[in-house]
Amino acid sequence: YATERIEQLMPWFNFADEDINLLRVFLTSRTGRPVPERYTLHDEWTDPIVAGQRLVQYYNCTGCHMIEGRGGDIRSLYLDNPAFAPPILTGEGQKVQSDWFYRFLKQPVPIRPWLQLRMPTFHFADAEASRVVNYFNALSKLEIPFTYFDSTQTSPDMVHAGTVLMSNDYFACFSCHQQGDQKPEGPPDGWAPDLGMAKERLNPEWIVEWIKDPSALMANTKMPTFYPGGPDDIFDGDEDKQIIAMRDYIMLLGIEEPFFETNG
Repeated sequence: YATERIEQLMPWFNFADEDINLLRVFLTSRTGRPVPERYTLHDEWTDPIVAGQRLVQYYNCTGCHMIEGRGGDIRSLYLDNPAFAPPILTGEGQKVQSDWFYRFLKQPVPIRPWLQLRMPTFHFADAEASRVVNYFNALSKLEIPFTYFDSTQTSPDMVHAGTVLMSNDYFACFSCHQQGDQKPEGPPDGWAPDLGMAKERLNPEWIVEWIKDPSALMANTKMPTFYPGGPDDIFDGDEDKQIIAMRDYIMLLGIEEPFFETNG
């Protein structure tokens, strides 16, 4: 607080980081607020998180979405059927591909066409859209923000197994998930996002973890847990291989059959 006319009276104590944290905890205890168990020091994720939080607050993203466990105010209008409320954004950095997310922020497209609400077009500047992507990546502590699915590493046998596993004879995935213009059966409150967009939208490794244990990535999800307990007649019951097969099939939805003739 020193100026040209006012001398700085606060001494320079040259506190160690540990001493600073102790003082912050003590001063917080004097306010009547709960004392946190620990403070996180500034690290590589701090700046993008803080910048993203400011932008999210400016555009009131938490008015619709619950982010970092806060917000989602509009969900109070959907207490009878939360399936029609805007999705809770959890682990988006791990979940979606950064380049897709950037394009989506610039020009939103329907992911859940049955919802009456739509993501507004905010006309983000390039820097703002990048800041939002970096924010969610930092929340997930994502060190490598870009992924690549090498389609030459799969085979017709793997993709065929994925097709069978996702068919009505086994897990019936398309009874809930939309695929392009093909709508699922049943009422819309049981529908799930369009898998036709997955190859551009979702991170391949996230799909694997999602199939393994959906509830570990998103609490209270409607996605059923199929593993452990996969069928014994696919890959001799090798569940890890079954999950990879479904991932490969999802990542190749819409690819023409001749692809496998040249790359299988």
